[in-house]
Amino acid sequence: MACIALALGLKAVFKDTDYPLVAKAVAEVFIIVAILIFWAAVTKCREAQRRMKDHDVEAQSHQRMTTLASILTLGALATGVILWLL
Repeated sequence: MACIALALGLKAVFKDTDYPLVAKAVAEVFIIVAILIFWAAVTKCREAQRRMKDHDVEAQSHQRMTTLASILTLGALATGVILWLL
């Protein structure tokens, strides 16, 4: 989420630049990084759940993490689209 906030901040800082496409592209990099972080967390969650099955521990379902990552990804993509439209 910090990457998305950084992307929005970059858009605000560089809105009056002579090269708006460069500023938008740099902001978009942070949107992409945020999405990669979301899905890396899903992968790590799946690995942690496999390890927990060996112990007497009840873990949350993997589906919950996948749903959360999907929602955050949609939000990040919407933010990216809005940045390009501004």
